[in-house]
Amino acid sequence: MTRPRVLVFSTQLPLPIDRGDRNRLFHTLRLLAAVADVRLVAVERSWEPPVTDLAPLGSIEVVRVPLSAAAVVSAGAWAALTGRPYLVTRYALPRVRRALRDAVRAFAPDVLWGYQAPSFPFLADAPRARRIVDLVDSPSRYAALVTGSRDVPIGARVAMGLQWRLVEWERRALALADAAIVNSGADAVHVRALAPPSTDIVRLDNCVPRELMRHPWQPDPSRPPTLLFVGNLAYVPNRAAVRLLLTEILPRVRRRVPDARVVVCGARGEALAQAFAGVEGVTFRGFVPDLASMYRDASVMLVPVPLAGGTQYKLLESMAVGLPAVVSTVSAAITGVTDGGEVLVGEHADAYADAACRLLLDPALAGRVSGAARRFVDARHTWEAQQPLIDRVIRGRSGASGGTASGSGAQ
Repeated sequence: MTRPRVLVFSTQLPLPIDRGDRNRLFHTLRLLAAVADVRLVAVERSWEPPVTDLAPLGSIEVVRVPLSAAAVVSAGAWAALTGRPYLVTRYALPRVRRALRDAVRAFAPDVLWGYQAPSFPFLADAPRARRIVDLVDSPSRYAALVTGSRDVPIGARVAMGLQWRLVEWERRALALADAAIVNSGADAVHVRALAPPSTDIVRLDNCVPRELMRHPWQPDPSRPPTLLFVGNLAYVPNRAAVRLLLTEILPRVRRRVPDARVVVCGARGEALAQAFAGVEGVTFRGFVPDLASMYRDASVMLVPVPLAGGTQYKLLESMAVGLPAVVSTVSAAITGVTDGGEVLVGEHADAYADAACRLLLDPALAGRVSGAARRFVDARHTWEAQQPLIDRVIRGRSGASGGTASGSGAQ
């Protein structure tokens, strides 16, 4: 069987491999390269450290398109002034379009794979290719979640509310796409309502490499009682979760477990670290390249996020290692986990604190939750299990026309 030629367009390089969108892009590229010849056209952001080692991508050829922060900021400002959603259009610059069109002419792809909302304006640049857009999270659904959440700061809600034409642009992209990939069942329902019947809606939840499960967490009464939070702190729901954890959950936990401490891992948390510098037993670690040891050394994972667009890497990773987790109801619902099964679930500060204390004070309960979490991830959320789905999507066999195909990550 002839290997298809897949041109992937992204406004970010997938390196270094972290736990957010780059993680998904990196593993998707690896899965694509197993069944296709792949070329990546990626924006290289001048304000980020340059990527010098592309070896993790193997045989994938990379076309880099350098862009300055000034160009992107001015494009985003112009988009906002003209009523266009900057989440979609801030990278839609002539230099980027020329690079993609040149790659289409040179590579003659069978498939154009657009990554996230910034790829929307470029789907029309490969009219002869099968066009696939990996939404990850539907941008219009995420905007609605943010603007409708009282737990999100008003500034963030206003900023997202300015993206009022996201639905229009998402509809245009879905009309051009042969298939759209989403990260949750809720997104699948939302996107199905926006897309024409001919567009396949394919569910590919976030996953983790199976190797993460090799060295599992174990209950250890001798370890300091440590609550762990992980996440990019530039992301509004993560910031809200950390503030709730430190101002309301931790004091309640300490009434029953006086020596409980909190470790927060995540980039761009300098402002939060400064705001909570005087709180005893709270450590901000910044970006941690390899979190596996952090998961194994902690006692409980806390995920009190007020909203969730799709399955969260911090939760999947901690569950894969086996670190018992306390999560919000929205996080549990989007992931498909059950209270008292794979996680414990909270709704407010008292419930989060009570669940955390139960896990800290009952090693048997913590061990049961740990084992159930690992079995859940192994059965549903490993990248290795998604290879057949990726093959079907690029060859146009993802399911009946207009239907929804689900990977092994589906609940």
